Amino acid sequence: MSRKKRKLKVEDLSTLEMTDILRRLLGKKGEVADVVRAEMERCFSDVDTDAVAADVHVELECLDVEELWNRSGRSRYGYTHPSEAAWEMIEEVLEPHLDRIGDYHETGKKKECDRYTLGVLKGIYDFDKKSRTEFKAQTSPDDAMEGFYIVLEKWKELRPDKDACDWMQQMLEESCPDCPVDVSG
Repeated sequence: MSRKKRKLKVEDLSTLEMTDILRRLLGKKGEVADVVRAEMERCFSDVDTDAVAADVHVELECLDVEELWNRSGRSRYGYTHPSEAAWEMIEEVLEPHLDRIGDYHETGKKKECDRYTLGVLKGIYDFDKKSRTEFKAQTSPDDAMEGFYIVLEKWKELRPDKDACDWMQQMLEESCPDCPVDVSG
């Protein structure tokens, strides 16, 4: 009695294996590479601001106070203040998002850059206003909003034109109502 073999699924592959397969497919000529490129373009062009905000909020919510305590205090390298350790952890969450903002800009996707940035900013704002995590309770009350202003400044460096700044100002007034932000300044 023969058993039917199960077909491989995406879930069976590691991230490294998926990346390798994607690179090899992109290296091929013809229809397969064109389909992969088109799908990449579609994924990169699809920016759901609310989904980005929710992701950032959840990532910040998942910061662990135990990790904060492990990173702070005395070590063989000196002393790390808890607020310094907290800021490092927040930076680690925001860094990939700052990279993605840069990616959108570098590929000429200005609207996507703007919408993605708005999502990141809204996620930080929501964390600042709504979070009741122990991590947040142990950090400086302004830590998250420092990240907000760093993200906003990076975006303004990339997108200094008046129309983009006016759009962002309007969106932030709607999405982050009690956040004192002057995008043009």
